[in-house]
Amino acid sequence: MHTLLGALKSRLSRDRGFSLIEIVVASAIASMIMLMVYSAYRSTLSSIRETTGYAEMYENINLAISKIDSDLSNCFIRPENKKICFISTPDGENSKLNFVTVSFNEPMTDPSAKRPVPLSDVHEVGYYLKQDPEYPGVFQLIKREQAHYDDDPESGGSENVLLENVISLQFHYKVRNDWEDSWDSRETSRFPRLVRTTIKVKKYGVKAEGSEDTEEFSFVSYISMS
Repeated sequence: MHTLLGALKSRLSRDRGFSLIEIVVASAIASMIMLMVYSAYRSTLSSIRETTGYAEMYENINLAISKIDSDLSNCFIRPENKKICFISTPDGENSKLNFVTVSFNEPMTDPSAKRPVPLSDVHEVGYYLKQDPEYPGVFQLIKREQAHYDDDPESGGSENVLLENVISLQFHYKVRNDWEDSWDSRETSRFPRLVRTTIKVKKYGVKAEGSEDTEEFSFVSYISMS
């Protein structure tokens, strides 16, 4: 009887807890699992941030291209009015462009008309680059906009940053079978029909000076003479 009782007490005493070795092994396994989960989480989060960054970059580029193309396509042309100019000059290795355009607002219903009449607004715009104050060799694409055109077609109005991380901005104009890099309607009283815009930007996450990690976007805008 005493022998059986002693054996039972000994068994219960062994089952009361874990040994130190078991605790150490369990802790090591738990740590490895947590490390694997954390690494997977970091990797997933990093991928999401990178994908979001790329998506935002291309969205901003598309917005800039859309605005430039829209303004050029709706260029306001009146050769007899000397205040309405189309001026493009080289700015180092880049280009600077100033002209008058028409932006169409929401249609407004005219009581005497059977359908809504679109409203338009003639104003002066300019596109050029400005040095990024934080990163040498990197520029900001600026859109200058003035509510009305005046005697000074190359300045005035307000400036807005249209796109960042820009390396170069170039405008070329179709003349017969060639592309010219400048235009001045004040001298020729003529306006271009086709404008090729080329924008080169740094890839997402690249800021270092001299890096070749760039992407180039080029498109052609048609200016209606009507």
